[in-house]
Amino acid sequence: MLTRAVAVVAAALMMAGGCAATEPEVKKLDAAGLAAAIRTAGAQAKTGAFTLYLNSSEGSRHAEGLFRIGEQGFEVRATLSPGGMPETKFVYSGGAFYREADEDEKAGGKPYLRLPRDKAGDDLLGAVFVRIVDSAEPENILRVVERAGTLTGELPGTATAAKRYTVDLDVARFAEYAGGGAPVSQDLRAALAERTKAKAPVLPVELGVDDAGRLVQLTVPSAEPATAGQPKPVVNLLYQRWGAQIDIAKPADDQVRG
Repeated sequence: MLTRAVAVVAAALMMAGGCAATEPEVKKLDAAGLAAAIRTAGAQAKTGAFTLYLNSSEGSRHAEGLFRIGEQGFEVRATLSPGGMPETKFVYSGGAFYREADEDEKAGGKPYLRLPRDKAGDDLLGAVFVRIVDSAEPENILRVVERAGTLTGELPGTATAAKRYTVDLDVARFAEYAGGGAPVSQDLRAALAERTKAKAPVLPVELGVDDAGRLVQLTVPSAEPATAGQPKPVVNLLYQRWGAQIDIAKPADDQVRG
């Protein structure tokens, strides 16, 4: 969901030989150069926070929480509003999905439920979890931008992102990449399918970086239906609180039900 444009943003912010990159140098970069610059700036950071905005015919909702990426898995703590859903912990490790059990589900004192891969996103928070797992890994984003992106412009900075860049993903090249089994987020795949159906040549995405050149924001058109009188829905991911590599361990078998 798209993120190769982020490399261009980082390039504008990274330090070269002790001096900030000049504007002419930035303008010479393409999407692949942007991806490379973001990697250099620290795109492999492994912890962060997210906000996922979704607009549909049922109204606007947003999920928020923290994520941690480890060598052996992925952990997400998420809440959903409106609706008052409490914070729920999810773990993806060893090819399996797990959800923290609620009070009514903690039969036999087992604090986790194992979720079948095809059922992991059945409920609202589970769907958020699956989307974050396949979208938040920065390298997956950079690969898409690198292989199918064209840097098209720069937008004014915001309180969230010091630099924002627009990138067009070539639908044909993106489809070829995604069709080869590459790690591509569900949101990007859905947006790609929508663009393909409409015979649109490109999928526009927006990437933002902070003053250190790190990816902090990714905005992608949503494939969800628009509500009459409202703007086209978008998916907006915000990355914060970057940290070092951590370990994510899957729950012990005696702690899992199902």
